[in-house]
Amino acid sequence: MITVLTGNFGSGKTEISVNLAIKNHSTLIDLDIVNPYFRSRRVKEEMEDKGVKVILPPPYLANSDLPVITPEVLGELQNPNADVVIDVGGDNVGAIVLGRFSKILEEKNAEILLVVNPYRPYTQNQFGAQQILEQIQEAARVSITGIISNPNLGRVTTISDVILGHIEVVEIAKGLNLPIKFISCCNDLAHEVVYHVNVPVVGIEIYMLTPWEL
Repeated sequence: MITVLTGNFGSGKTEISVNLAIKNHSTLIDLDIVNPYFRSRRVKEEMEDKGVKVILPPPYLANSDLPVITPEVLGELQNPNADVVIDVGGDNVGAIVLGRFSKILEEKNAEILLVVNPYRPYTQNQFGAQQILEQIQEAARVSITGIISNPNLGRVTTISDVILGHIEVVEIAKGLNLPIKFISCCNDLAHEVVYHVNVPVVGIEIYMLTPWEL
């Protein structure tokens, strides 16, 4: 199975990608060429210790913004037994690199999921989310198949923030005519969130640190 996570800056897609790969012992392919601070490659060793195969750009390009694709990426996508999570850059520029694999993603019936955080400027409403979705679909030449609801305000997120934000995401998803695959939130809130939503809840740990937290 191939699961692609995309979304605008600050949506939380990299954090969710890392958590999904760890939970499911999947291969994580880092194609994020947009954000230099929250890339999954920064926690490569920790993921590998947890049984995750991590595919990154060559070491000499690990901190660049060049859309470098290694043969290993294509090989993993063509592996019929592979369980893959792909972390893709969060706008039309970042999605261009995904377009190189649009045909194989279609053949494999890949899930292309848009991570929506209603507390971020560009996805506070359906209009903004629609623009992001269209930009990504045009650049990547793929169709978004579902939404991940990720309402959060970082480390200060409360249960109310999650519940009220999810209500906004539900309306956005309805307007986009897309299903919400699951809602994600920190593990310490997940046990309570499950009683307030009618979609699966995925609890996550925080692996990605900002530069000022290192």
